[in-house]
Amino acid sequence: MRLPFFFPMRRKTVKAKKQERDPEIPLVEHLAELRTRLVRSVIMIVLASTAIWFFYDPLYTFFTAPIRPYLPKEGGLIVTNWLEPFFIQLKLSLYCGLVASAPFWILEMWAFIAPGLTPQERKPIRLLAPLTILLFLMGVVLAHLVLPMTFGWALGYMPPEARLLQKITDYVEFLAKMYLAFGIAFQLPVVLMFLASVGIVDSTLMKRFWRQAVIIIMLIAAIITPSNDPVTMMICATPMALLYMLSIFLVGRMEQQEADEDKT
Repeated sequence: MRLPFFFPMRRKTVKAKKQERDPEIPLVEHLAELRTRLVRSVIMIVLASTAIWFFYDPLYTFFTAPIRPYLPKEGGLIVTNWLEPFFIQLKLSLYCGLVASAPFWILEMWAFIAPGLTPQERKPIRLLAPLTILLFLMGVVLAHLVLPMTFGWALGYMPPEARLLQKITDYVEFLAKMYLAFGIAFQLPVVLMFLASVGIVDSTLMKRFWRQAVIIIMLIAAIITPSNDPVTMMICATPMALLYMLSIFLVGRMEQQEADEDKT
């Protein structure tokens, strides 16, 4: 039976399957390793968040800068109960700690996946692990840079007599969702290169169906952007489409390297 176009099986994977994987370990040991890596990741997130807690004031000023031009000079950012300031600082510290500790928990994730792969499948991880970190941080930076455009477009429809009173908790949560959405969106090359390394896609297939891929990218951007506005959606979809084109090149290079290794 022919598989759908996005799940072709390459012939070279037969050779990869013949290579021995790491000896199978009992499920209990596998779960224990997962628990250990999750605990390590949580500890690093907590440590990073604790350190960031003491730099809350400059971080608060930095992260509220994109919306301040659209707020009244006084009283634009508000709280609605007496406990809210504490939880605002807690949430902002946790979100920043999650991003700051990303290199560690991303590497832990790849280290957990690697033993289940063949040596041939494991080779790209040396590239994919640092690339995952770099792309995630690039997505976060882009999200922060586009925030003024997002606010400018949305608040351009505000009636002249109205003024914005923004609840700080909602604003901080929106920032976290925005950064996470762009960070995940920028993982597209990593996903495609990993699928190529295990024989699910190849560069020829990616070139053939690039139009369908762009449509899917636009749908994904519309789903993951928390504001759901067309400006942010297009700003998210455009780099994803460019990253897809870059992925075609990277996958092609991987295939060329594998072909050269097979000849030697």
